[in-house]
Amino acid sequence: MSEQTKVDILKAWNKYISAQQRRYARNEGSVAQHEDYLRVFKEGIRNHPKLSKGEKEELLLQIGIKVPAA
Repeated sequence: MSEQTKVDILKAWNKYISAQQRRYARNEGSVAQHEDYLRVFKEGIRNHPKLSKGEKEELLLQIGIKVPAA
């Protein structure tokens, strides 16, 4: 089940990135908005109840968020 969850999360991230690129192309994007979304998205992954710690770290790395060394 967590494999489908990971796919859904990656789809949502890719959809957000596509929309963000369109906003930047129209000069409607904001770095502050992106940072806020990134923070919320990262916290959502970290607090997700269906993913293991390893899966969470893998997802964060796949979307380009550095995971602090333990």
